[in-house]
Amino acid sequence: MEYLVKAQDYLKLKIKDTYRLAHSYRVANIGKEIAEKEGLNVEDLMIACLLHDVSYCTPFKTQDEWQNHGRVSSKMVRTFLESIDYPKERIHDICYAIAIHVDLKADFDGEYNAFTLSVQEADNIDRVGCLSFI
Repeated sequence: MEYLVKAQDYLKLKIKDTYRLAHSYRVANIGKEIAEKEGLNVEDLMIACLLHDVSYCTPFKTQDEWQNHGRVSSKMVRTFLESIDYPKERIHDICYAIAIHVDLKADFDGEYNAFTLSVQEADNIDRVGCLSFI
């Protein structure tokens, strides 16, 4: 889980807002529960959940910018993961999951599957406060 520690450091470097940091950690913990129960790669899903909103490091001026924040976060995360030599075969699904977490749209091809849809689900669970139902 050394990569998870690096992802946490990257998140803390980029995000200064305490609410957004706390939200990201909650989503990562929900993602961990989902991964364990569904047999998904725990580290990959936790990293994807932890970094899903990293583009909040810059303010959104329009609704379109907010709507696009998953795709922007995905690009940032790809650059970060490549810089720490994360296994290349695992980067694509992490980035796709982040890209689609807002509106199920990405600016590159990927597969909708249990892993890639789980970031959106973990985010939604945290936002609507359904944690007690897991």
